[in-house]
Amino acid sequence: MLTELDRHVNGYSYNDLKIPFSTAFKDMITKRIQELRPVFRAANWNRQVSDFVFGSRFNEDARVLLGILTGIIRLYPDWSSMNMLDMENVERHHIDLWVNDSLRDCAEADHWYLYEKQYE
Repeated sequence: MLTELDRHVNGYSYNDLKIPFSTAFKDMITKRIQELRPVFRAANWNRQVSDFVFGSRFNEDARVLLGILTGIIRLYPDWSSMNMLDMENVERHHIDLWVNDSLRDCAEADHWYLYEKQYE
């Protein structure tokens, strides 16, 4: 899964980051991604024709998870002060916000790559 992912998202590569998030934390977030993806899709189905595409980035758990982890890294760039924030005890509504934001970013990226990117 994510440990095998070697892609760049927002200028970061998971393998380069050496993120010390626990497997339990990543599994907890991935489970929530799988639970919220259909809810997000149902709530935004009519936006598909405008600025969302539910494509490969949106549908790949590891890609959505990587967006969340890199977001956390940007919020807490100093690992020593982060002290892992006791990540397994993060409140569920925070996780839901992170998941929805990452799903939105992935759907917008899928739209951009499909309709807007100028390939040469």
